[in-house]
Amino acid sequence: MRPKVISIICIIGFILVLISFPQVFSPGIKKIGMFTPAIYGAIIAFQFISFVGLWHFKQWGALGFAIVFFCKIYFNILINETGVMFYIYIGISLFSLIYILKYFRQMSPNF
Repeated sequence: MRPKVISIICIIGFILVLISFPQVFSPGIKKIGMFTPAIYGAIIAFQFISFVGLWHFKQWGALGFAIVFFCKIYFNILINETGVMFYIYIGISLFSLIYILKYFRQMSPNF
């Protein structure tokens, strides 16, 4: 049984992925570099996949969430996108990561 906190994190995550996906095709991200939209698109896709894993209460979803969290931070630092939303993202993600890791042992290790 998935805890309600994980369900809330997943629902918010799915909404944020839906909001973030159109940014992959924005002119601003294309101006940064040739491969930047592809890299950002891959990060968003892996973020969606990790939320699916969390929704099914799988350990690989939690590990994927942690990996995507650090990849997204690294990517935003590389493209110099460290505004207010960057720090809000870090705060919300750290809060979520703490709860996700709290329930990690209860998650299914199977794929």
